[in-house]
Amino acid sequence: NANRKGAYFFNESTATLYLALAGSAATNAYTVQIPGNGFFEIPATPVYTGAVFGVWSSAAGSCRITEMS
Repeated sequence: NANRKGAYFFNESTATLYLALAGSAATNAYTVQIPGNGFFEIPATPVYTGAVFGVWSSAAGSCRITEMS
């Protein structure tokens, strides 16, 4: 989203979420690890406006995302 002003990610899973501010994510290629029930905020200055991908360390997970634009 080129108009992104910020974004928040809450990992609702008990598994680790590997989040990448890039075109893909893997457990060995990521920007940040978000532990189970953890939280991450995209830094505000400058705000990253590209793609965001995530994968979990186990079979499945859920992430609550809030994006400001």
